[in-house]
Amino acid sequence: LRCYDAMSAHLAPGMVIGVGSMCRRKTGGEDGIIAIAERLDRELPKGIRAHFFGVKGDAGSAIAMMSHRIASIDSQAYGVRARQLAIEERQRNPNFSKSNAFVAGVMEKWWLNQVERMKHGSARSIQNVLPMPAAPEPGPRTVWDALELRVRAENNALIKSGDIGPQDLCSDHLVLASIQLLISELPAGVRPSDRYVSLSQLPESVQDNWPCYVEPEDLHPAIRPTAALPRFLAA
Repeated sequence: LRCYDAMSAHLAPGMVIGVGSMCRRKTGGEDGIIAIAERLDRELPKGIRAHFFGVKGDAGSAIAMMSHRIASIDSQAYGVRARQLAIEERQRNPNFSKSNAFVAGVMEKWWLNQVERMKHGSARSIQNVLPMPAAPEPGPRTVWDALELRVRAENNALIKSGDIGPQDLCSDHLVLASIQLLISELPAGVRPSDRYVSLSQLPESVQDNWPCYVEPEDLHPAIRPTAALPRFLAA
C-alpha cells in the first residue's frame, strides 16, 4: 500500500499493478495471501486490479472469486515439479535430459490443473486468525530442577560462545557437582525437594539473568539430559 501511495498519481482505473512475490507466504493466516488480497480489496480504489506473483497450491482457488480485484496470477511451482519428475526419471534412465519440451509439458499440465481448480473457487469465509490464550510457560517443578536447569543453561551458553567445547564441562558427574555447590548456597530453610515457586528460593548469585526455561532441544546435544540425574546429592 505504501508503494501504491508513492505511484498513485501515475495510475488510472483499468491499470494492473504487480504484487508479490507470494511464493513464501501461506494461504491463510494474519499475513497470508488471502489476508493481503482482502486488505488490497478494501484499500485500493475501484478499477485498480492486481497481478499476484508466485501464487501456488490452494491459494489460487482461494482468491479466484476476487476477479474484480485480481486480474491474474503466476507461479513457478511447475518448475519445482519438473525438477522432481526429472530426478525420478533419471533414476530409471540415466541419459534422460530435462529439455525445454519436457518442462513445457509439465507446465501445461500444471496450468490445466490450476484452471480446473479455479473454475469454481473456494470459500474465503475463513477465520484467518484465531485468538488463543497463551499457554502457561513451562518451568522447573522443584528447586533441584531449577538448579539443574541453571547449570545446563550456563554450559549451553559457554558452548555457544565458544568458551568451552561440548566435551569439557558436560558430564553428569560435573553437572551434579555444580548442583551440589549451588545447594550449599541455598537460602536458609529452602530444600532441594521443595516445589519451585520463585527466584527467591535460589542462591542470590544466580538470580540475575535467570533463564526461566530452556527447551531441551535448544540445549547442545552434549548437555541434554538423557535421564533424570540421581538425587543423592540433595539429601
